[in-house]
Amino acid sequence: MGKHKKKFSQPIFPKLTRQIQTGNRGVEIVTAIVSNELKWLFRKVHLEEDFGIDGHMDVVLDNGDVTGQSIAMQIKTGPSYLATRTKVGFVFHGETKHLNFYMNNPLPIIIVLCDPDSGFCYFEAFDPDKTEPTDTGWKMVVPFAQQLGGESKGQLMRLVGPQIDHTSQLEQHWAFAKLMSSMERILFAVVRRDIETKDTSAVESFFARIVSNVSLSEKLQGKIDLSVSGYESD
Repeated sequence: MGKHKKKFSQPIFPKLTRQIQTGNRGVEIVTAIVSNELKWLFRKVHLEEDFGIDGHMDVVLDNGDVTGQSIAMQIKTGPSYLATRTKVGFVFHGETKHLNFYMNNPLPIIIVLCDPDSGFCYFEAFDPDKTEPTDTGWKMVVPFAQQLGGESKGQLMRLVGPQIDHTSQLEQHWAFAKLMSSMERILFAVVRRDIETKDTSAVESFFARIVSNVSLSEKLQGKIDLSVSGYESD
């Protein structure tokens, strides 16, 4: 009886596809631009958490201050994303499922198209007003003139807006809480005009500031009196 050779099947492994390699190349290019030219921070979104945002860049001022402001980025890399053009830019085609996702995102979002051969990346801020419907979703133009790099810093900064020093506002709130806490009794006068116009905003604002702080609310419990002014000679 002859011997039969046992056949082994070809082992199966996860595949590093060309698409993944191209996508990784785009992220590498963007990371270098953000780090070396903008001097900002780039945070990549892991693939398992990528629902339309590939990364975030955090704004860093020239003195090194990290402001807490961020811009979300959708990064697309390769010739297919640069193939369709108009006179002013590349045509980016988006999926319908991303529209609500982008519009509900509190961060500004930019669409970035990368050329892996030249290393150039072009961007446009996502704005519903810039989009047009297509048979399969939507599209928008990413201008040739908007190249991601050091020269685009001013335009990107306008997307996040100016930095606000919230410390002074917080110090005023602390001073108010300290003053309220030090009082034995508090008399809040409701003026006649507010009664006649049914304007409750002043009362609501006063108590909103108190109840926003649990500790202050406990300290002032039973210490606040309301009075009505403007009817003394009525």
